[in-house]
Amino acid sequence: MAQIFQLYRFIQRQPFIILIILSPIFFLQPQVSLHTLTNDFEKKRIGVVGKSSSSLQIASWNLRVPFPQDLSLNLSWSTRRSSVIAGISQYQPDLLALQEDCYFMSTDLLNTPISGRGQYKLSDSYNRYGLFNRNGESHPSSTWPNNAFSSIVGNDGEHNSVWYNKHRFDPLQNVTFWLSLTPNVPSSFDEVTGRIVNCLLLRDRHNCNTASNNEECVHIFYCSTHFPAGNVT
Repeated sequence: MAQIFQLYRFIQRQPFIILIILSPIFFLQPQVSLHTLTNDFEKKRIGVVGKSSSSLQIASWNLRVPFPQDLSLNLSWSTRRSSVIAGISQYQPDLLALQEDCYFMSTDLLNTPISGRGQYKLSDSYNRYGLFNRNGESHPSSTWPNNAFSSIVGNDGEHNSVWYNKHRFDPLQNVTFWLSLTPNVPSSFDEVTGRIVNCLLLRDRHNCNTASNNEECVHIFYCSTHFPAGNVT
């Protein structure tokens, strides 16, 4: 837990906000939305122009990992992907916490051009951070363990990614731990799936004291995790 203690010492000296997004069940719609935006798409393309510097729009979305039975229910990822992209583009959150997002799903979301909007992609506005819940790695490989949806996604799995508007925030530090008695080791309570918590310490460039010689800014510690459904541990 050395990372967390170092982070604690840092935020003791800074103005900061701590945000932890939890998602216990499956959702197919954005679950948290603050401060409805009215600025047009071209303004959104360059960040958050037109918004109050004190406003902060946050969203959480459980994407649902692709299970084999989803194909017969017309809920495959290829069917849902365009709706997810459209939802993120519409709400334009400053911070977004995802749950049940496989690596390939985040890659799809970030790199697919949005229909009717030229070559604009979500990666033009967002960066992300998230490690795999089973082993704490960032990119899929043949060594990743199989799971209930491997027949659909191969060696991939859940990440609980944190997204942030890269035109507003500067990432200062990332922290990952697990909800278990051994938080530095991929693990969980009575589950094969590791209940991971992915966090970022962010500097908010829209909330800085420019009169200060050090340009003191608000720092936000933002986390995404996913509680199990029906587990009483």
